[in-house]
Amino acid sequence: MLTNSENACAIVTHGGIPTLVEICWLGTLGAQATTTLSLKNLAVVQELITTIVDDKTIVIIINLVSLGKPMAQNNVVIALQL
Repeated sequence: MLTNSENACAIVTHGGIPTLVEICWLGTLGAQATTTLSLKNLAVVQELITTIVDDKTIVIIINLVSLGKPMAQNNVVIALQL
């Protein structure tokens, strides 16, 4: 059985972060909330933070904090605090 860290690394290794970021940018409000929760869960793995956070991700996160659904805003704020 894989650990959470191994699962997170597998998601990153297989190109999952750009897909999640695209959903945050283009998805419905509900999809944004769910996807930001996924990104928040991935952000707890310290080795992945630099992979998750790039210039495009930062712009999307800022937009979600100001314009996203309340659940997405909350998830983004929690992820930023990690």
